[in-house]
Parts: sequence; structure tokens; C-alpha cells
Amino acid sequence: MSILNNVDPYIKSKGRPNKYENKYEYSFYLNHIYNITRTGLSWTSLSELVNINLDLVRKKYNKWILLGVFEKAYNIGSKALLKQYKRK
Repeated sequence: MSILNNVDPYIKSKGRPNKYENKYEYSFYLNHIYNITRTGLSWTSLSELVNINLDLVRKKYNKWILLGVFEKAYNIGSKALLKQYKRK
């Protein structure tokens, strides 16, 4: 969450606000992105099961990919695991 707040702040100080982009909390987006990557379902299949418009989630996922959010999270997580492994 700290990476998201630094790279893609929830509340922007400049510009015209997008009423759809921040419709849900980041945890909502992360939960559905995790479900799609874990199960391998398509965006349309999951939207039929969950009964919400997952186009917002897909767009947020694409935006975070371009910003490198997942790569940064992976790098931070792998460094922490390596540090913990070296201690033991």
C-alpha cells in the first residue's frame, strides 16, 4: 500500500478529478486483481461472477503496470525475504 500511495496517490493535488478512477479503495482493486491472476479467469468472466463493472479494475491494473507498481513491490518483497533468509 505504501508503494501505491507514493506512485499513484489516491487524492491528487492538481488537475481535474476523475469521478470513476477513485470510486473504490485500493484494497478493492488489489483483491480483484489478485483473484484474476490466481484463478486465471478473464476480466469478463469475473465481472459476471462478481456482478460489478471490472473495466475500472482492468484500467487500474493497466495503469499500475505502466507505473511499475508490481515490479517495485516484487523487488521490495524479494529483498526482505532474502534478508530474512540470510539471518537464519
